[in-house]
Amino acid sequence: ATHKQGEDNNWAWTNQDGDGNNSIIIQDDATTLNIYNDAYTRQLGDDNYSGVDQFGTYNDAYTYQNGDDNDSDVDQDGNLNYAYHEQGQDNNDADTDQDGNGNASIIVQDDPFTLNIYNDAWTKQLGDRNYSYVVQIGEWNESDVYQRGNDNNATVDQGGYLNESDVLSWGNLNNADVDQVGIYHDSDI
Repeated sequence: ATHKQGEDNNWAWTNQDGDGNNSIIIQDDATTLNIYNDAYTRQLGDDNYSGVDQFGTYNDAYTYQNGDDNDSDVDQDGNLNYAYHEQGQDNNDADTDQDGNGNASIIVQDDPFTLNIYNDAWTKQLGDRNYSYVVQIGEWNESDVYQRGNDNNATVDQGGYLNESDVLSWGNLNNADVDQVGIYHDSDI
């Protein structure tokens, strides 16, 4: 499924059950402000891909994936944008790339009914006053947060075994909080 939308106040929804599905949502128009756009993706199954590309202000992207080997990418350029990924089961990958001011990213990789192993969360935020929050419950999961700018905040919560967290904040007045519950974790700030 592919959605291409321009201008303002757009809403795109993709709902896919099964394996090997692709969802691409593009909300970007060089001739307008591109404000108040929403993208929603729900995928149940294995080997699914969700990609959201938004340019503008006050845009929101929500992705829910439950299954193994799923990939979710959100790329937002502009101000006051919000990205939310939720993934359950194993070998999933969630990436957020935000350029602009006042953006927020939340990645949750947790399913209470599975082991949740080998999941990867990656967040890159360039700009001022950005916020990143990552939750990973399981084993051998990895979280990477890269923030460049002022007044950024990164919070990582990991539970289980052998999880890794890397946070790099470059700028002034940045705050990083990493909580790891369990054994054999590694954290670099």
